[in-house]
Amino acid sequence: MINAQRQHIDQYYATPPEVARKALQGVDLKGIKAVLDPSCGTGSFLAALPLSRSKYYGFEIDQDRHNSAKGRDYGHNTSVTMLGYDFLDQSQGIAPIIDLVVMNPPFNKGAEHFLRAYDLMMMQPKQSTIVCLLNQGTIDNPCTVNRRRLAHVIELHGGQVENFGKCFPKVSAEVACIKMTVPGRAIDRDWSGVIDWEAWETLQDQQADAKTALVPYTQGIGIAKDELLLMVDAYNATVKAHSDYVLLYQDLDKYTAICTGKQGYLEGWRGQGLNMDFNDWRSEFTKNTWLNLLDRCTHSAYMTKSVRDDITKAFTDGHAGLAFTLKNIENLFWAVLNMRPKLIEDTVKQAFDYLTLHANGYGKEYRHNRQFRMDSKFIVSWCLEKGYSKYSIKYTKRDDLDSIDKMLCLLSGMRYEDIKPVVTTVVDAINDGFPPRGKHPQGIDTTFFKVLWFKNNNLKFWVKEHAAPYWLEANRIIGKLKGQPLSDGSDWKAKHEWAPNQ
Repeated sequence: MINAQRQHIDQYYATPPEVARKALQGVDLKGIKAVLDPSCGTGSFLAALPLSRSKYYGFEIDQDRHNSAKGRDYGHNTSVTMLGYDFLDQSQGIAPIIDLVVMNPPFNKGAEHFLRAYDLMMMQPKQSTIVCLLNQGTIDNPCTVNRRRLAHVIELHGGQVENFGKCFPKVSAEVACIKMTVPGRAIDRDWSGVIDWEAWETLQDQQADAKTALVPYTQGIGIAKDELLLMVDAYNATVKAHSDYVLLYQDLDKYTAICTGKQGYLEGWRGQGLNMDFNDWRSEFTKNTWLNLLDRCTHSAYMTKSVRDDITKAFTDGHAGLAFTLKNIENLFWAVLNMRPKLIEDTVKQAFDYLTLHANGYGKEYRHNRQFRMDSKFIVSWCLEKGYSKYSIKYTKRDDLDSIDKMLCLLSGMRYEDIKPVVTTVVDAINDGFPPRGKHPQGIDTTFFKVLWFKNNNLKFWVKEHAAPYWLEANRIIGKLKGQPLSDGSDWKAKHEWAPNQ
């Protein structure tokens, strides 16, 4: 995730358990449902919390520590949901409602981490608490704008600062512990960043013009700016309404306790109609909002189901806990650009695995399906089925056949909406009266292939000449991924036995 230099300067010092317990002394942990650690390392600060049935959230910039924190058991079958890597870069907003922030940030960025956590908590609909370990010098020497603002915020909210002395092994600096209650406020319209649309379009042009061996599809995100702003407004309006509900729920909880003499009455079986886990609801809502945008800006029509599932899972694990703000949307767009080479590789691999499935298979026709390359002529077996006097592509074959067309779209830069794909073109031609092989030998024309069909419902494909460079590029990609020897493609035309009417 980060390079060796970044690992050297991020000043990672795990929080000793005794220091974490001392920092938490005097903090009211009653009713704490959600805890955030913005620089959680391997999770040692969170592990010191004497909580059960609470939810933990974290950020950690180092990939190895990120994975360690994510896989750790914090007791009471509790795990941590990682919201991202770099707290300062990715935390323009977070979806969960946080009750407690515990932090031991890098000392050279301590003031920045504390103030970011403070700003996030101030945007919440409820009161929260911050417990932060910092270099004592950050407080004693307010020589920067951030340090001066830190001192002002502590004074404004009556925060407590305690000197813990030299409590970290192998660290000469004295450590200060800040404990502060943040009042929070209702969330209104959030304009936390501005997308540089001109820069985005310029980047797309540069990508489209790049003379590289692997050119990602770069036709734009296909979302009007006004529509995107409307989505952000709608998200914030929903969060605002839900925030109001949270406050009303707290009032109901307090009033019912007075009336019934029972704490937590709303969470009991008598109050199940009102019982809702706020963070579960907001996290699910936020995740679905992000996935909708992810589908739009990655052109999910270009993904096969298996590739889309992989990308969705990777995104959900790393990003879907962030609030739907303009700055986070901008970060998503940059991430999408980085995902496109991986999208191409995964799609090429799916097409390759499918086309080599029948290598050395039954009958002489299957000699065209090679084991270590996608040949320019190949067979797809038992591809069609007939029902109610109409042919269709078998359900189990559609995604794989589509992956071949989508692979060539991604490599050529053609729009999937503009091509004649195999799965519809072949079926339409057959249902319109196109006969099987022997009576009408010119074949069915799709954008990238000539196709013949047989009475046994096999399909035979020939790659068209204009698609040959992209087919060769796909073979190069799969050869690199699998470490297999590659043909230079110079024999393509010589072996391309049949391509009439091109």
